Amino acid sequence: MVDLKWYLVTTKLKSELRVRENLQRNHNLETFFPHYAPKKAGSPVGLPLFARYVFVHCDPERDFRKIQYTPGVSRIVTFGDAVIPVPDDVVEGLKLRCGENDQVLPPDLAAGQKVRVKHGVFDGFEGIIQEKRGNKRIQLLLELAYGNELKVEVDASEVEPTRASYQ
Repeated sequence: MVDLKWYLVTTKLKSELRVRENLQRNHNLETFFPHYAPKKAGSPVGLPLFARYVFVHCDPERDFRKIQYTPGVSRIVTFGDAVIPVPDDVVEGLKLRCGENDQVLPPDLAAGQKVRVKHGVFDGFEGIIQEKRGNKRIQLLLELAYGNELKVEVDASEVEPTRASYQ
């Protein structure tokens, strides 16, 4: 029985998606490429969580040569001359924070939490979550100029907690 472990592959600049697809399609290897939701409609993925890195679940004896010569791969990550696997619990912990297609899920958001809109019409505005509407939508009370406030509904992926909400 083959003992598969997770390894980290460095890709050429902006080649993470290409490497993931090549390793899956051409070599039938399990990969993990955590990335954020795309900001532009029609984009297949957003920014990577770890730029220029893709995790590969493989047998080093059998698969390293295939991986090294996959288009877009720069090298397999080593420490000195040794190739060290990434602990399974590290990869599984990251996978818990991702949804379908390795997309990073929005952080757990709760009513009363202060957040900043990170893109869209209200980019840069801060507000307080009034309520969650399912898993993907939230109602915010945005803080506008001169003490004015505005209730809006946005996609949960469009906001991030502010530093104040961590304290």
